Amino acid sequence: MLGWPAERFERAAVLAEVAHEFGRRSVHPKFGPTDQWAPLVGHPLLTELEATTVALIGSYPKGHVERLRLLDEWCTWMLFSGDRAMLQRCLPLSAELREAQPHDWTVAGTRGSVLLVTGHATEGTVLLELLMTNAPKPYDRAISACCLAWAAHQRGDMGTRQRWWVESLRCNDGKPMIAWMAREIGVNGAV
Repeated sequence: MLGWPAERFERAAVLAEVAHEFGRRSVHPKFGPTDQWAPLVGHPLLTELEATTVALIGSYPKGHVERLRLLDEWCTWMLFSGDRAMLQRCLPLSAELREAQPHDWTVAGTRGSVLLVTGHATEGTVLLELLMTNAPKPYDRAISACCLAWAAHQRGDMGTRQRWWVESLRCNDGKPMIAWMAREIGVNGAV
């Protein structure tokens, strides 16, 4: 802890408060523990958390392992929040992360998901479909398939939406991965 920048202490305090509040809430039975992001990104301290996280990211040089971890964490939080304005701010952050870790499938999923939700559907779809072919982790596959289902729904391609939605549920023990996408698609479980 010695040598931590002041921003890291502030962020730790905010995260501790958010985690304490999160620990007092029960997880919504439809979405299970994988939707842990929803109470965090909906927390009243999110604005403060954003400011401290962005400041903390800026306190590390590009390529620093802690900076990269924070970039992935922040972009993932924003993906689970569904906040389009914040996701727009994640475009350069996810690009930096992907450039630094081009062979990491989790990072590829983060970048592809941010691209998809921010209107870069072709590039995001290509990256997420590549992940679905190659990524070994069910968690990464569940998020990516959920995003691909959402994107297909946006295009009105219900057959593709169903195929990706079923795959997302399969990779996540039958639970929707990203709550706001499930709501926008209009489903809670199997299609």
